[in-house]
Amino acid sequence: MISIVLFIGLGSGIVKLSSQVRKDKKLILEKGVSEDSWTLFTYSLWLFALPPLAAALFPGTYSVLGAVIFACFYLPTILLSRKLSAKVSKGYDFERKAGRNIERIKWLGYAGIGLVVFNWAIINVFQMLNDARR
Repeated sequence: MISIVLFIGLGSGIVKLSSQVRKDKKLILEKGVSEDSWTLFTYSLWLFALPPLAAALFPGTYSVLGAVIFACFYLPTILLSRKLSAKVSKGYDFERKAGRNIERIKWLGYAGIGLVVFNWAIINVFQMLNDARR
């Protein structure tokens, strides 16, 4: 139940930050970000939703390797947001605001990794408790 609430929070964060960053597209491209990097960044943001969905669809236990694979879905966007926010976070207030929105996406990725670890721990704890009953 808690992971569902956290997933809904992650989903709303994805939608909100995606719309905010899309509004700043022209500004971000003017600051020296290439169109390819921008496109990759906006599409990789939606990768944040895949690990919680996969954990919900396949509720059995998954190993540490599975958690690491799920956590790797967040890495492209985190790395791109660090790169883009460094370019955009300079200048006037409205330019720095766009950089802060990109920086928030990085933190949303870290929260997604935390959700993967949380799901992994909860699923494995319940499986261990289930095995202890038998």
